[in-house]
Order: sequence, then structure tokens, then C-alpha cells
Amino acid sequence: MLPKAIFFDMDDTILNDNRASELAWQKACEISTHKTGLFDSQELFKRINVIRKQYWSDPKRDLPGDEARLNYNFSRTVIAKTALIESGYFRDDNTAVEIVDNYAQLKLECLELFPEAEKILGILQKRGTLLALLTNGVAMEQRTKITRFGLDCYFPVCLIEGELGYGKPDQRFFKMALDKLGVMPNQAWMIGDDLERDIAGAQAAEIFSVWHDYGKAGLPEGSKIIPDRIINNLNELLTE
Repeated sequence: MLPKAIFFDMDDTILNDNRASELAWQKACEISTHKTGLFDSQELFKRINVIRKQYWSDPKRDLPGDEARLNYNFSRTVIAKTALIESGYFRDDNTAVEIVDNYAQLKLECLELFPEAEKILGILQKRGTLLALLTNGVAMEQRTKITRFGLDCYFPVCLIEGELGYGKPDQRFFKMALDKLGVMPNQAWMIGDDLERDIAGAQAAEIFSVWHDYGKAGLPEGSKIIPDRIINNLNELLTE
């Protein structure tokens, strides 16, 4: 039985953000290669992928006020510059800045809803389920996504880390969502793809946690975070 309220993460839960990022980095590298002729685009793309995964897995990225999470342009420029340096292609900062500028535009063009997302949100809305969107990230970029895909039509409550100065897994974030929808923790579910921020954060707030394992990767070996439920597709929310 579905709860009175459901909190949704946005990136890689409603929007296929990871796929958009992959495509945008690849195309940005290809554009710069065509313009400068300085490097092999596939080699640089592979290097960027390695570096960005290392960069975002660094524990300090979870610290309050970390510039990387409050300024995506800064973090992406660091990643692109590091990739150019490690690949032996670095000449000056302008190339890294240009790659990042192209990436930002391309990512918005590549971004899509998961195929079933809009249907599921519509069904939940018609059933009277109270919905809230809880997303980390930079205010302007996240708000642009919400507006572009009309998500505010489904979510009367949209909480963004960049607008509040804190985000998941901070308990204030979850408490604010509960208060705004007027529900108790045992009346809500949190659905997200991030084990630490979405799942552990929700569980600490005594909210039922649903892990969106859209890539069917399964829990990491030895994971200390065990979701209350695992789904591979948002359609599974409607199955008992």
C-alpha cells in the first residue's frame, strides 16, 4: 500500500542525468577536438570519466559548504583541466573553460525524463498522494530542470540544496519536506538513487527508503546501507 506522501530525488530518479552527462562530455570533447586538433576526443573523454568519478566520490564533497557542490561550473572546470593535464594536452585554461561551457549547454539538450516518470507522477497525483521533490545541487541549474520538464506541476513542494544552503542527507531537509506536506515520518517514503544521501538520509529521519537502482547494479558488496525497498523502474512503485 502506498503511503500518504512520497519524496522524490530528481537526478537519476526522475531525470536520466547520468546518461545526459555521459553524452554531453563526449560531445563537448568532440567539438573541442574538431576546433583545436590538439587531442584525441575519445582519449580525453575516457580520462574525464575517470577523473569525475574520483572527484565526486571524494568524501569531502559531502561536507557542508564544499564549493564543488555549490558551483558546478567550478567543479567541471577542475575536472576538464585535470584531464587535459593528465593526457598531456593542456595548453591554457581557455580550452578547459570552453569544454565546460559546451558541456553545460549540451547536457540540458541531452537530458530526458525516464520513460515512465511522467506517467507514474500523474497516477500518484490523481490518487491524491502528496508529492515533494528533494534535490541537491546548484539552485539555478536545478530550478531550470524543474521548469523545463514541468515538474512543479506535480510537486507543490520543491526543495533545492542550493536555495537552502543544505541538502540531503541533512535531517533539516527531510524535516522541512515533512512539515510542508503536514505528514509524519511513518506516512512518507523517500525514493532516490543515492545510497548515502537519499537512503541513509531518509532512514535517519525514520522515513521508509526506496532505492532506485535503475542500472540494476545491485548493492555494493559489503554495503552498510540497506534500503527498505529496491526498485529498478518507477513502474514498480505501483506493484504491491
